[in-house]
Amino acid sequence: MNIFRKINQFDKKNRIFLEADSGRILPSSLAVSFPFIIWGINVIASLVWSIFNISFTFFWGEPSFLRDFSNEVNYTLDALFTLSVFIPSLLILFAIVKLGEKRDISSLGFYKKGFILKYISGFLIGFIICVLCIGLLSLFLRGNTKFYYNSNFNFNIIWYFFIHIITWMIQGGTEEIFLRGYVFPVVSKRTNIVVGMLISSILFSTLHVRDGYGFLSFLFYFSMAMLSALLVINFDSIWASCGFHAAWNFTISNIIDFKYNKTNPISLYILEFNTKQISNISSLNNYMHISFATVLLLGCIIFLFILLLKKTSNYKNIYFGKYDYQI
Repeated sequence: MNIFRKINQFDKKNRIFLEADSGRILPSSLAVSFPFIIWGINVIASLVWSIFNISFTFFWGEPSFLRDFSNEVNYTLDALFTLSVFIPSLLILFAIVKLGEKRDISSLGFYKKGFILKYISGFLIGFIICVLCIGLLSLFLRGNTKFYYNSNFNFNIIWYFFIHIITWMIQGGTEEIFLRGYVFPVVSKRTNIVVGMLISSILFSTLHVRDGYGFLSFLFYFSMAMLSALLVINFDSIWASCGFHAAWNFTISNIIDFKYNKTNPISLYILEFNTKQISNISSLNNYMHISFATVLLLGCIIFLFILLLKKTSNYKNIYFGKYDYQI
């Protein structure tokens, strides 16, 4: 309980919490419902895209240029589709904050001081943690995995990487802004930081858990959300959390991807699973969620320790050295 009290004291010193109620106060239930805007737009856009794709192929067939780079083009079209969903969602949130709540958009955690270094720090943290998660998964499944360079990777399609890194920055950033930049501080100011962390993390997990997944999937997403919330508190902005989320998606999709059965990843490296030993995709998902949740929870413990150390120490920047991350 003493740990919770120490965490909750950050709402009186961190700018992102102090500015959460600087404008017109909306009902908490309304604030919590905003992330479902993304989900609703995504569902509608997915239906429209599926109908268009099926209709186009049925009447005109697959265009010839898609046959040459079918995987790369399809993945890129998916990225552009993602942008078409998340950019409008982000603009809606900005309008709600600026016009509805009458507060500055920067109060969502967009503070200029040290923002580049904070984003890069979050990106590096996300990359390292993602690699550790994949490493632990390989250790759990030792003898049943094969890690290798993707010989089919085409370096002529640099545009593919460029489009995807932009996509992950916007997609991951939008989710972080909704849940860690808006819901987390708003709920924290009306209750406390621990409750804000729990509610925003449960929302994140609920929006990501797919059909057929259970507790382990929920635990994975929940631990990832809790770590993002701790990054927000440690850096007192949304930048590190956005960088962390972007790095995770980029690493696990474009740097290292998984190959199971007949899937054909187009990432730089491939982690291939032995389908004879891993009977079905559900078993693989269980191993993956256990591995990922373990590393992420350890990350939560480390950043919680850093947070408490900063709180109890006279040395202001105990972890970030000479860089002044306190705004």
